Amino acid sequence: PGLPGRYFLAALAERLRAEAGETFAVDGFSATRDFIDVRDVARALVALRQVAEPGRMGLVNVGSGEEVTVGEAAACMGAL
Repeated sequence: PGLPGRYFLAALAERLRAEAGETFAVDGFSATRDFIDVRDVARALVALRQVAEPGRMGLVNVGSGEEVTVGEAAACMGAL
């Protein structure tokens, strides 16, 4: 919710609303992404902070662990 329009999923959602029922091209169809809700990222960071030694957390990558193609994401959103 509230994802800025410069991000793929938000821009796609807006285009689907504006062009409902129409067919349009999506660039980078085979590119993959790990989409995750920002609320899940926030929960992960809070949990890490609770167990990490202060000043020693280092680099942490937070993701869903599921790689999805842009095409799969577009098809899912289009179906919705």
